[in-house]
Amino acid sequence: GSAGAQPAGTTRKARKASGTKGKGAPHEVSGKTRKKAARTRKERPAEPSYSGTPDALSAEQIARKLQEISALLEILGENTFKVRAYENAARVLPGLGDELPDAIQSGNLERVRGIGRGIAEKVVAMAYTGESAYYDELRSRVPGGLLEMLRIPGLGPKKVKLLYDSMSIDSVEALEAACQTGQLEDLRGFGEKTQENILRGIAYLRRVNARFFWSVAHAHARPVFESLRDHPATVRAEMAGSLRRRKETVHDVDIVVSTDDPEAISEHFASGDWVERVIGSGPTKTSILHASGLQIDLRVVRDAQYPYAMHHFTGSKAHNVAMRGRAQRMGIKINEYGLFRGDELIECKTEQDLFAALGLQYVPPELREDEGEIQAAESESVPQRLLEGADVQGAFHVHTDLSGGRDDLETVVRAARDRGWKYVGISDHGPEQGGGGLNAERAETQRREIRELANRVPGIRIFHGVEADVREDGSFGLPDEVLRGFDFVVAAVHTGRDLSRDAQTRRVIRALRSPFTTILGHPTSRILLEHGGLELDLSAVFEAAADAGVVVEIDGQPKRMDPDGSQIRLARDKGALVCVAPDAYAADELEQLELAVGLARRGWLGPEHVFNTRGADDVAKHFESRRAARGHA
Repeated sequence: GSAGAQPAGTTRKARKASGTKGKGAPHEVSGKTRKKAARTRKERPAEPSYSGTPDALSAEQIARKLQEISALLEILGENTFKVRAYENAARVLPGLGDELPDAIQSGNLERVRGIGRGIAEKVVAMAYTGESAYYDELRSRVPGGLLEMLRIPGLGPKKVKLLYDSMSIDSVEALEAACQTGQLEDLRGFGEKTQENILRGIAYLRRVNARFFWSVAHAHARPVFESLRDHPATVRAEMAGSLRRRKETVHDVDIVVSTDDPEAISEHFASGDWVERVIGSGPTKTSILHASGLQIDLRVVRDAQYPYAMHHFTGSKAHNVAMRGRAQRMGIKINEYGLFRGDELIECKTEQDLFAALGLQYVPPELREDEGEIQAAESESVPQRLLEGADVQGAFHVHTDLSGGRDDLETVVRAARDRGWKYVGISDHGPEQGGGGLNAERAETQRREIRELANRVPGIRIFHGVEADVREDGSFGLPDEVLRGFDFVVAAVHTGRDLSRDAQTRRVIRALRSPFTTILGHPTSRILLEHGGLELDLSAVFEAAADAGVVVEIDGQPKRMDPDGSQIRLARDKGALVCVAPDAYAADELEQLELAVGLARRGWLGPEHVFNTRGADDVAKHFESRRAARGHA
């Protein structure tokens, strides 16, 4: 993520408004200035009054509106500062989550870093009414298809504006047709390769359409599941499908319930306040459209059928096909209703019994992708125990308000301690991401604050790090003398996505071989539902990480979830150390560590494979060995 806005009161405009100049020296406000200020106060319209609770739109929904406003302003040619202000606010707002109504009603919203008075007024209007006159006015000036075009990876507002102004292209369909017929060849910046990339981006956009981040789908489905689980007619219940397998994104959700009263369960499900529309209903399946747009399917079965249904509806499809083939070779039929040898039911009370009946070790849901798990189960080489959240003793890659985070250092550290962590690794961005970050002076100031905080907040060890941007040549934006002072350095790629596979691989490997690098952050730099990962030879990258003793990060930020399960397994097989990380920008985002744990499970990792299952002393020894390698033991 990019860094946040400067602290309030540090800009020239803020100093002038507060009656100070330079580093805070007071100056006399002229009579002319006072008259202008009085006139401004008189001319400002009275703020509208609202009633009720400001919850018409969630923080996430309003943030999407602000992001669209930023894009619309850029398309309309507004000044960069205004565009970036809305962009920054769109990034900050989701961090408020359920606290947004309280922030509005207490009058504290405009005090949140990155949200000024003007934007706060628009947020308040949307929160109370669900509408924004400003947004509607901007939308009326821009063809609707341009916003859809902005979802195409690599196509920003400037390019969209150029396409519209030069060729009147105002929709994804029109753009696709222009690329397919080579109509953009004479347009600056839209050569053959760019047109090919646009076509791939359109195909990618359609493929991921109507998908949800795992965390979002889980948040929407969880209350529905809990209501079904707690219903008096329910015997057993669980969420299934890709949600149970902890896939990074989810198209829909399956819930399986065993009951002796299927009608009561189905009616309860279809009449809940979460229902936007009932899509279909029958004796064993009811489908609804959740108010969020997520489709949820309920499967009701008798309790004797429950383990078979859970296995079938958990999937994946490829896993089920492979299991069916194995069963057939054994003369057994398998479906959602049971295991049958001829007409005889092979009784199973649990999924463990089902696997055992097929001569297999139990396969956890996260591994059911037909990626060797059945062969491993046959030879009893499935990991005996996968990583669990309780195994993790601390985590790194945690931001504060120095680089786009919402909370200050002490708030974050106390939250980490309250979660039971034994250590936390603070790693704000370097200055190359813009809007602050750690330069030499701020790094030293933060280091002093960490030493002081260690005395005030006992029970947790604080490691001081930095997320350093990897340039296209593999070097870092921070000088060596600054990097040398950190306990650890997270090397991460944020720019230069268009390098060739060979160049990108050389870039990352050079960074790994730097004596300053401790952790490789979000290794592929993918953003889910926006663009895929970097073109990389990951086998070579993970080998280089293993050789250098660099830890490979599993990033739990919901939009990243990077790398994926098969890539994590590759890192393990290449002998690389691996850690799970929240990539948190607020204290409550420390819980994103659980998403990284889910990914580690999909990568077949047990506690023994994960660096931050180690205690604080062992972690410190590893960091010291890296510091010694760079001449600063």
